[in-house]
Amino acid sequence: MSRLSRQRLNAFLDMLAAERGAARNTLEAYERDIEDYLGFLGGRAPADACAEDIRGWLVDLAARGLKASSAARRLSAIRQFHRFL
Repeated sequence: MSRLSRQRLNAFLDMLAAERGAARNTLEAYERDIEDYLGFLGGRAPADACAEDIRGWLVDLAARGLKASSAARRLSAIRQFHRFL
């Protein structure tokens, strides 16, 4: 993960903690989810991602055996992260 991506992720997590009062477990789960997504993007900036990239990530999650409910939570994290950006 690039330094810029890490900074943006940290800023997003700080916002969740400060403005929404997110619990520690929530922050840790979101951090893991977004790190996984950024890893899937292969170093590309999240701002450069398109809907097809996100669909590809969801297919990858399914191939790894994640349940639909877990994928939905991860998608929610990514959606919020993109809105934040």
